[in-house]
Amino acid sequence: MPFSFSHLSLFLTQFRHGSTQLQKRDATIMTSSSEGEILQVSQVIRERWKIKQKIGGGGFGEIYEAVDTQNHNERVAVKVESSKAAKQVLKMEVAVLRRLQGKKHACKFYGCGRNDKFNYLVMSLQGKNLADLRREEHEILMNCLYSRELSSARAI
Repeated sequence: MPFSFSHLSLFLTQFRHGSTQLQKRDATIMTSSSEGEILQVSQVIRERWKIKQKIGGGGFGEIYEAVDTQNHNERVAVKVESSKAAKQVLKMEVAVLRRLQGKKHACKFYGCGRNDKFNYLVMSLQGKNLADLRREEHEILMNCLYSRELSSARAI
């Protein structure tokens, strides 16, 4: 899976805050109402990227799946943050992603921009986010532990 600066920043955030806070944050993301969302389904950005669905979000903005209407409806990720946000991080992500272009494990950069409501970054759509991967890894680990305990109990 290609590297994304957003994956790294999410990982570092998760590492610093621990799993309890992550579970609370993830629950908040999954239950957010469409009223507070920066973009809406079917909205088109710069007459090119049509929003299909929200796929994530957090303290620094939101991530949407979209299609590139000028490139055979290729699926892309659109990261947005409010232009009014106290801490804006997309500018740094754009700079890092641009420097990583052409590298083996980097996401493809398609474009970026801003308007009076939001700043955005368009990049290749990757697989699952780190929170989901971490949750799956935890489930696999727990299943292995239960299996060992069951085997030990049977042996006794």
